[in-house]
Amino acid sequence: MSVCSSTYAPGARLTLMHLAENLLDRLRRTATTASAGQARGLADRYRQSERQLIDMAPRRASRGQVWCWALLVILATVPLASFAVGVTGVGTDPNLVGVRTPGVRAQPFGVGPEVSYIDLSVGLGETDNVLLSRSDTKFQTMALAGVDFEVRRRGTRLNTDLKGDFAYLDYLQHAYSKQLIGRLDGEATFALFPEWLTWVVDDSFGESAVSPYESTTPSNLEKINVVSTGPEIVLRPGQAIFLRLNARYAYSYYESSPFDSKRTLGTATIGRDLSRTSSVSLNVVSERLRFKNTVVNTNYDRRKLYIGCNLRGSHTDFSANGGATQANDRGHWVTTPLVELDATRTLSRSSKLSFLAGRQFIDIADAFRSLRSGAAGGIVVAPVVGTTANYLSSYASGGWAFERHRTSFEITGRWERDAYDSQHSALNVTRGGVELRVGRRMSSTLTAEAFGALYRENYAGQRFSDAYGVLGGAIALKPGRSTGFRVRYEHNRRTSSGAGGAAYIENRVFLVAEYFPLQ
Repeated sequence: MSVCSSTYAPGARLTLMHLAENLLDRLRRTATTASAGQARGLADRYRQSERQLIDMAPRRASRGQVWCWALLVILATVPLASFAVGVTGVGTDPNLVGVRTPGVRAQPFGVGPEVSYIDLSVGLGETDNVLLSRSDTKFQTMALAGVDFEVRRRGTRLNTDLKGDFAYLDYLQHAYSKQLIGRLDGEATFALFPEWLTWVVDDSFGESAVSPYESTTPSNLEKINVVSTGPEIVLRPGQAIFLRLNARYAYSYYESSPFDSKRTLGTATIGRDLSRTSSVSLNVVSERLRFKNTVVNTNYDRRKLYIGCNLRGSHTDFSANGGATQANDRGHWVTTPLVELDATRTLSRSSKLSFLAGRQFIDIADAFRSLRSGAAGGIVVAPVVGTTANYLSSYASGGWAFERHRTSFEITGRWERDAYDSQHSALNVTRGGVELRVGRRMSSTLTAEAFGALYRENYAGQRFSDAYGVLGGAIALKPGRSTGFRVRYEHNRRTSSGAGGAAYIENRVFLVAEYFPLQ
């Protein structure tokens, strides 16, 4: 099926509605006069008739299809050389904590129906190279207390999305001080006046590496917090026309780097609903970045102007934006094409494909907020923060997830290229990575999984590159509904070339007890 889905003719929809009504009436009568097996047989016959009617129903192209394909043609005119692909921030570090939750993975942040999931864990771990050093290898025992949670609620006025993964580590031989490490992404939307005025608060908290040459140990991390808030207004001057206005005030905090900043952002969107599942829009965005330390940082502004197209089908969700983005951090306005593509395809009830790609001006705070873990899971760590300067990010990511009966499989890949101006060209970097996870439910209480990940990055201006990866497995035993035990092993390796760089090999194992309070 094409990305731009078709719609059924009105006559076919009317026939299906009548068929559904007749089916319900027949099932009610059957429930009182026939056996349960007869009722199920009747329902199966009506479902078969429904599928036959759907197959025979004439189809016609919607206006949403026409506008969608028109926008794709426009995007295709952007030179391929300028449409590089990757994700904003490759950063799941295999060496940081070492305890990731195998089994059924949650959906991406902010997507899907209501869900409540909490996993509390305590345990012990052992590593043969706690310093992640090539030569100074030291064994260390670690005590762990962790929480992994996702809460998504939808109400008449308040919608909330919270997703977090935290670990408190105590290094018993005192290689490092006690550490609380983790990642939190949250958003709350409150409807002051339902359907037209809402207030939004969102927050992203986590860690970033300080030096690209050193291993990602607790001494090479800093905490970052980006929080924003503001109103959003939606007006409908016509039945199909909508006008959306929103404003945000954001503050970015860095634990050790002098990059704290305040940001104001305004967005205006005017669009048209082409159908219940498709729309087109014209969007204007304006940003002002003001830094606390103006000796190290330069204040600047950014602007965007683009056309957007959104389609939502029974099996495919697709959005595309095309236009221009500008920044004046060099003392004058610089313009470059803006491209964003986001598509999700449900192949079956057990299989799904996803793809994301784009090209635009961003900064480190934008990159930090959009950072997500891949198939291997775990606490994601942002790449090195070298400057607050504006840069051109070209990115893409894709993934395939499969889960059926007792087997699950997921693979994700991502690539990005960050290009700064000549003043900061030493920070130009290309990153890429792939993650894989395979899980198998051996019995009603026993689950096993294997996972692997490989990442590469290259700082061409500094003639430095490195590669690091992880390979391991886990076995989980869940004797009760809300209790479980897990043992996990992983092998970590890093190689580097050029100036500096830390190479090492490490093995670690964790044994934890888990409690699931909401199950």
